[in-house]
Amino acid sequence: MIHTLTTLVSGIELLTEISLAGVLLMAIDRLAAAVRFTYAAGRFCGRCWFRYGQPALLAAADGISWLLAQIDWAEVRGTVADGARVLIAAVITVAITAQPLLVRCSAAIGRRYAALLVRAADEPAPAPLQHPLVALAAELEQLTCKELRALTGCRRKTSKAQLIAMALA
Repeated sequence: MIHTLTTLVSGIELLTEISLAGVLLMAIDRLAAAVRFTYAAGRFCGRCWFRYGQPALLAAADGISWLLAQIDWAEVRGTVADGARVLIAAVITVAITAQPLLVRCSAAIGRRYAALLVRAADEPAPAPLQHPLVALAAELEQLTCKELRALTGCRRKTSKAQLIAMALA
């Protein structure tokens, strides 16, 4: 019986090792397939780049180089310098001719502002606006608590301010 059990256990161990080896081989096969796929994808991208991308990039660089060779940079520098001179002269001319106008405008604005300040100082301040119920509340303050209770119909003991608020409401 013990001999049979040990044989059975050793058979199970052998079966486990064989299964483990099979699983490891399958994992290695999947890894190799992934490496082959990555290599094929890289090769495809490289072919596309060297067939289409690189010639297009080189053609664009040649076109830009040709375009830059067509430009006369000395003439461009002269044109920009002339434009800057004209712009500076225009700004100086406008500043010189507009100065008297600006002085007159600022003086007129100053005179009007000063007149507004003098007029505002001479006029009395307007009375603050009051709510129409303020006068009624002042009249109700002259009454006693007993009269306010009779006016509002309140029977409980409350403060005068609360009775006035009830009367106004």
